[in-house]
Amino acid sequence: MLTELFIIASLETQIVAEVLKPRLENHGIAVKEGAAMTLFLELDKSLEPDTYVMEDIQGGWRLRAPALAELFNGAGRFLHESRYTANGMEPWSGRGEFKLFKPLRAIYFATHFFNFYHVAPMEEIKTYLEDLALWGFNTLAFWYDLHHFHSFDDPDAVAFRERLTGFANIARSLGMKLFYLIVSNEAYADSPVELRAIKEGGARGGWYDSQICPSKPGGMDYLKEQFEQNCRGFIASLKPDYVTIWPYDQGGCGCELCKPWGGNAYLKIYEAFRPIGEKYFPQAKWIVSFWFCNDEEWRLGLEKRKNNPDYCEYIMEEIPVFKERPPKGTPLLGFPEISMNQSPWGGFGIAPQPNRYQKQWDDRKAELSGGYPYSEGIFEDLHKAMFAQFYSYDRPALETIRIYAAYHFGENVADQVVDLTKLLEMNHDLPRKAGWFLDTHPTVINWLLQNIKPLEGWPHVKNAYGLAKAIDAQLPDDVRASWRWRIILLRTVIDMEFAEHGGLPTAACDKAFAELIQIYHAQSSHAWVKPPVSKRYKP
Repeated sequence: MLTELFIIASLETQIVAEVLKPRLENHGIAVKEGAAMTLFLELDKSLEPDTYVMEDIQGGWRLRAPALAELFNGAGRFLHESRYTANGMEPWSGRGEFKLFKPLRAIYFATHFFNFYHVAPMEEIKTYLEDLALWGFNTLAFWYDLHHFHSFDDPDAVAFRERLTGFANIARSLGMKLFYLIVSNEAYADSPVELRAIKEGGARGGWYDSQICPSKPGGMDYLKEQFEQNCRGFIASLKPDYVTIWPYDQGGCGCELCKPWGGNAYLKIYEAFRPIGEKYFPQAKWIVSFWFCNDEEWRLGLEKRKNNPDYCEYIMEEIPVFKERPPKGTPLLGFPEISMNQSPWGGFGIAPQPNRYQKQWDDRKAELSGGYPYSEGIFEDLHKAMFAQFYSYDRPALETIRIYAAYHFGENVADQVVDLTKLLEMNHDLPRKAGWFLDTHPTVINWLLQNIKPLEGWPHVKNAYGLAKAIDAQLPDDVRASWRWRIILLRTVIDMEFAEHGGLPTAACDKAFAELIQIYHAQSSHAWVKPPVSKRYKP
């Protein structure tokens, strides 16, 4: 068993050593000069992209990769798949050259609604991005959501762009590429009313009444001028590697001239925007998304690319998956939704669905070149690890969960945590009526709780709660208090309270919700991403 380790890195690879050191020390491994074993971190430009090599050398190991992102992937595997016990560390046994499964392994941060990404301290964002790089993500995707702000010069907009620039700088320091998302016809809150899009027949998903109709006289010119301002004043400074344009949720317009939106006006906006973007960031590859589109819109989009292979570098297709398939070899990207599987999103703690996402991945993986899962916060951290490992190794979801559990909670409880996540997935659809009682008078809530019967047919709730308490009793104090464990344990507490009280929230639920709000920094969040603590709760 290893109890100490020395890491040797060059100036280029020092960032990987700096990220590994505290994580190894948190597992009881002293990282210091003079240790018996040494891990060498090297960049080797002779290696193929999306590979890394782990090899034995005298007195330790050498990890080689062609770039930082691959080096982080290999270092993460060394970190996560080593075994940690009270006696020390049993280092990961993998050796040889490893080829990563998909080249584009992105994670998308939805930076809005005052969710975690919108408001958490930047130091927490930095630590979290480091964690994601170690799991295998090589690209950070985000969006500058315009409807929050009155104009480009709105002080809140300026501050928000500075925050996103901070995200980009952290990601770049970790060797990640950048992926910028544009909603086709979105606009600032003070957009001209006379140019606004028509919601009826044009909205699928979110809508904020500031979108612009490109078919109205002056509408396309307005969108082009707005896009050029954003390019010149913000996007160009990020030097994005990928740019994706989005049709719906929150884009769209239902007027006769724009129909069918995803195969007509939306594509016209893309065609108008691309030359502008290429002037400011010629290095970027472009993705056309068909999120929420229908078969006709998809068919019209495919015709564009069939007639011009250079129309876009990638096509995004995830929901729905269309019956008509593109020509073989067409680069496709996925956009799996990993957050919005309960309402509020993350409101009851962790909501693992390994079987659901395993099937989704198995159905798509042969076609995809990778993807960018949609994330609303840290409550689906386990789902991120699953998709990072899908993209990196085609690793089964339950295998990832075991590695995740062993690393974060301990080898001795890893199998129990896997069993617990299976139970939580079985409990996913448990009736939870918390949203009904946010503003209900406490006296009414108490009367209802006294006159309601327990839910029947949910034995897995009690089993999950009992298993979580058994795991909790085995954990060291620091692990027991960690946010990753608390969002699991609190989920079982909340489910147990709901089941025993007819789906209604109790005071114990409110206490758990309040703790989740602290973990997520969700004190001022939108109701969609804020645990539903009621007004009766008193800290």
